[in-house]
Formats: sequence, structure tokens, C-alpha cells
Amino acid sequence: MAHRQWPLHKRLRLWRAYVLPATLYSLTSSGVTRKGVDLLKVELVRQLRAVARSPRHITRESDKDLLSRVHIPHVLLLLHDRQLRVVESNRKQQGALAPEDARIEPPIMAYEEGLLRALQDMLAPAIAPQASLHHTRVQCQKEFPAAASLRQHRAVVHRRGQVYEQA
Repeated sequence: MAHRQWPLHKRLRLWRAYVLPATLYSLTSSGVTRKGVDLLKVELVRQLRAVARSPRHITRESDKDLLSRVHIPHVLLLLHDRQLRVVESNRKQQGALAPEDARIEPPIMAYEEGLLRALQDMLAPAIAPQASLHHTRVQCQKEFPAAASLRQHRAVVHRRGQVYEQA
């Protein structure tokens, strides 16, 4: 997939068609922990960097920016969507399949729905509003996206208890 003649979109199509399904195969039925999701993300991003020829030490591109640029959602979203499709498919087939079919037995359906709920619970903090990540300076009511920028503001504007008025 690192063939120099193929454009990026073709290399990504191959990666999506072969590598991603092979990697995610059976994870929705066996379940995955948060640590497993993190390990899986590391491996998939490593593969994507090779396919996109975007080594971190040269491009300084973050994982989030890389995933955004190549239009690949977070691994947790991929797993959630796959498990949601499995649960919806089984619900649709409930009336069409014989009652003794293993796919629609109540314990299996409950297990698959439990996996979906577990993925939704892991997904909730990942898609929480970004407002919780903002840091606010109480004295001047300014918001900062990172703790480092809040510290810098505090050091420059509020040092030794002084408050400098903005013009």
C-alpha cells in the first residue's frame, strides 16, 4: 500500500477495504476494554501514517489531525457503529428466522446489546461537549482551551495579585 504511483485516496480505499475489517473482525462479538480500544487506535494510526506517508517526527501532525485529514473516525466510533449494525440486523431478522436460530436467542441478543451499551458508555466521554475542557480564570472570566494557556495568562496578567485592565 505504500506504492509510490498510487494516489492517497486509492491507498486509503485499500486500507479501509482490507485492513480495517480484518482488524475489527470479531471485536464486536468478543467485546473490548478501554485499554484495548487505546491499543487498537495506536496500531491503526501507525498503519495510517505509513499509508499516508505522514511520519509524526517529520510532519508533527497529531493523530486527531491525521484522522481528520484522511476522513477516518475514531476507533471507538467504528466499533460502536459496527455493533449497532449487528444489533439492528438481529432485531430485523427476529421475525424472519426460525426461533431456534442461535443469532436471535435471548441470551445472545442480551449479550450483544450489553456490548453495545458498554461501547456507548465508553463513547460518552469521548463525545462530551468541549466546554468541559475549557479552563476559566475566575477574576476576569476568560476561557482558555488548555491549562497551559491559562497558566500563561495568569503569569502575564495576574502576577503578584495585580489585575491589568485591557484597553
